Amino acid sequence: MSTLQVRADISPSVHPDFLSPQAKTLDKEDTLGSVSIGLAREAMTTLYETLGRMADAEKAWRDANPSPPSKNYPNRVRKPLPREVLDAADAAFNRAAATVDARMKMLAKHRETLAERVDAALKVPATSANLANAQEVRAYLRSVAPSKRTTVIHDAIKSKDVATVAAAFGAQPFLSGLEPETVKTMRDLAAKAFAPGDYAQLGALDETIERIRQASEIFVGRFAKIRDGGSKREHDAREATAALAAGGAK
Repeated sequence: MSTLQVRADISPSVHPDFLSPQAKTLDKEDTLGSVSIGLAREAMTTLYETLGRMADAEKAWRDANPSPPSKNYPNRVRKPLPREVLDAADAAFNRAAATVDARMKMLAKHRETLAERVDAALKVPATSANLANAQEVRAYLRSVAPSKRTTVIHDAIKSKDVATVAAAFGAQPFLSGLEPETVKTMRDLAAKAFAPGDYAQLGALDETIERIRQASEIFVGRFAKIRDGGSKREHDAREATAALAAGGAK
């Protein structure tokens, strides 16, 4: 678990510990998953710490520059943040974005490696004997009743008959008389049986990448609120100016 202090002003889904369910599968010694979860935690920690520093900076400035309620300006919520705070937020955002982007690229490569390993576990060498056998298997599958086709493949998975599985999944589904969705479902079963470790880590890594993506969206949204911080009138003025600039572009 992370030693990073939990904050009430930041979504718990950005905290590194939000990856704990995936870490149970990925954090195995001497596996690619162990490296992957380390990279993922670094990305989440970067997002969480940067959000915390942004929130602290904004709060400190507003505490030092309070905006008292005014009957004459009911739309004014609070003073706009000064340029120095916004510039600092920009710099922090760019640093964090670069770090997270680098980690996500590495995680994408790890995912590709795991997917290749799983795919390799469902194949046999492309020898003339194996190719001929694959044609016979597919011809046999086409010749039997649809319900028996899945039974044959299920039995091959249970008995770890890679040659039969490779024949069924190594060509277009219709060549074996199978539906694409059936092949997808049964391929997952075969991958789980033939490459259990890599298959489990591949699924956990997919979930991890998605959680970082969601945390990044929260990060971007919070940054946008800081950039837009200020009175409603100033916000409306910025929107109007942006619309004018966009409308005048050719």
